[in-house]
Amino acid sequence: MKKRLIVLMLALVLGVSFLGAASAAVDKKPGDTFTVNVVCKGADVYAYVIALNYDASVLENTGVTSGRKIADGEITTAGADLYSAYTGKTVMTASFKVKAGTEGKTAAITITEMQPSKDADKNVVDGKWSGGTTINVVGDAPEPTAEPTAAPTATPEPTAAPTPAPTWSPWKVRTPATCTTAGVEYRTMGDKEEIRAIPALGHDWGAWKVVKAATCTVKGSEERVCKRDATHKETRDIAMLAHKEGAWEVVREATKDMPGLRVIKCQVGGEILKQEEIPFQTTRYFYSNTASTQGFSFRDMVPGLTKEWVMFTPVDLSQEGEQTIPLIASNMYYIGHVTLNVAGGNVTATYEVGKGVKVKSEFLTMFPDLASVTEVDPKNLGESAKAFGEPVSIQDELGGDTRVLLYANLVVDYNDDLSSIERFSVRHPNYTSVVEGLRALMD
Repeated sequence: MKKRLIVLMLALVLGVSFLGAASAAVDKKPGDTFTVNVVCKGADVYAYVIALNYDASVLENTGVTSGRKIADGEITTAGADLYSAYTGKTVMTASFKVKAGTEGKTAAITITEMQPSKDADKNVVDGKWSGGTTINVVGDAPEPTAEPTAAPTATPEPTAAPTPAPTWSPWKVRTPATCTTAGVEYRTMGDKEEIRAIPALGHDWGAWKVVKAATCTVKGSEERVCKRDATHKETRDIAMLAHKEGAWEVVREATKDMPGLRVIKCQVGGEILKQEEIPFQTTRYFYSNTASTQGFSFRDMVPGLTKEWVMFTPVDLSQEGEQTIPLIASNMYYIGHVTLNVAGGNVTATYEVGKGVKVKSEFLTMFPDLASVTEVDPKNLGESAKAFGEPVSIQDELGGDTRVLLYANLVVDYNDDLSSIERFSVRHPNYTSVVEGLRALMD
């Protein structure tokens, strides 16, 4: 198959651009700012890993999108998308400022290939990454100015100190105030005396401490003690705990003569909270199984984090448009897909499952990187939850990060003979090829 090569163009906002060969030098003064845009110009581009190199002794990097600065003088970016080519799209924007005191110096800006590129068929492409421009710093350094000499000042003649007028003494406590009663303080001036009340201090309560723990059937109690007077105490009730659902338990297997039965019990008190009949059938029925988007398994990438097989998907939100990601249930079947729509600085996630698949609960979040993941149980991730179908601001809610880890966790019921689902395997061609491309998007 004909190889599809990746070609990028680096362009300055002041109108100078280059590709393949160096462009003309550009004159700038200390304090001037400019922007570099890297644009994909080749046809059928599906994956890239490049670096933008610059002279950090002359130029200060003041911002970058869809990339990261790994050291002064080098910014990297990468991308992979098997569904849409990058042709004509800006893959990185970096802004710079000319440093003070660099008059007469020059600074080179170049692009280089960090890893062998691949076309959409995963063939290694010998990329010819070259191109650059030079910034000439013009202008003269300002002449140093002499510090002004302070004029001598005359020394004032000493004057005799006036005799001080009588004054009130500082206030002294006569009767200390307590939590509930006022006190008295006084002051004197010669044979005169003034007194005034000291307001009651009020209680200085300590922290509430549990005296009797609450359960899902009995209220608890807690108390606090005044730090100023331990004889003063307050008590209050602790509301009964909500039931804590456990996992489904099968209490009776289904037979051809009688349906089976499964229940959910409270993990605190053992009460039966839910129950369902299990129909007798020759095909396999999956109850309350987890589905997540195709990608990497948390337990493989972060050993010890979880025993569950749930997956996450690295995504790039820097370009507007739609991305479709398959949904995998029970680590065994493709049951639908999640669609990401990036538009107007927002990203909206929706999902669709096959006919006959029942969604019992849904959860969505976006992690900034793998190092920030310390929990994958949706019950413990409430503060980071996002809603399917509602726009998420990339700037306000994701901190401007356009390369995040998508984590969807759906609880579903389905039968393995549904025509709307397809068997999944880690050896599936779609799975292995997509995972290769996704690895380049990991922070």
